[in-house]
Amino acid sequence: MKYSEIKDQVNCENFSHLKISRQGTNIFSKRAVLNIGMLLRDSEIAKRVRSALLDLEEITTNEQKTISIDKEKELLLNIITAETKEHQAITLNEYRQYYNRHIKQLEDIIE
Repeated sequence: MKYSEIKDQVNCENFSHLKISRQGTNIFSKRAVLNIGMLLRDSEIAKRVRSALLDLEEITTNEQKTISIDKEKELLLNIITAETKEHQAITLNEYRQYYNRHIKQLEDIIE
């Protein structure tokens, strides 16, 4: 992003600790940084990122790993077992909202 595009956001207190250059600024999500860290091979930082991710995977319970899948199954089951067309439409909408939750978060950030 260009400085002019984010200057209002940068000047808020949440980003006051950052050193923002007027020449060009890149802002990445945590997920993007982790993705890059997993792709790089020879960087010491990339090795630490991979190590931290593996450590995190080891301490994460199976329930935590499958919570999103379990929620999606529950919502799909609600659609299938709905007794009326109205209830089915409501549960289908709930499923769509859950399925599109990441898109909604990004749209909110963009706004």
